Amino acid sequence: MKIRLKDIAQMAHVSETTASLVLNDAPSRISEAKRQEIKKSQRNMAMFRILLPAVWQ
Repeated sequence: MKIRLKDIAQMAHVSETTASLVLNDAPSRISEAKRQEIKKSQRNMAMFRILLPAVWQ
């Protein structure tokens, strides 16, 4: 199972559009704190996938 944008957005409590803008480094009015939260959610999802492979199959 892949990490989906939808999952990252839900974890960060933002819309998929907002998550996409941040992850693609698009210019936007999103605060630096929210940007960091979204990127942290992405890193956490990747870490869970590595540490818990049985969950992702």
